[in-house]
Amino acid sequence: MREKILVNLLEEKKVPVSLKAICHIMNLSESTIRNLIKELKPTSE
Repeated sequence: MREKILVNLLEEKKVPVSLKAICHIMNLSESTIRNLIKELKPTSE
């Protein structure tokens, strides 16, 4: 659930936060976060 909240916040605020910073704070791997973003925000292209 917290992952979903994080992705929503990043999308809303458009804050340039580094993926490494997020990984460190949330104790997740970069690939996990990338997958979550893909899952929650499918590309509109």
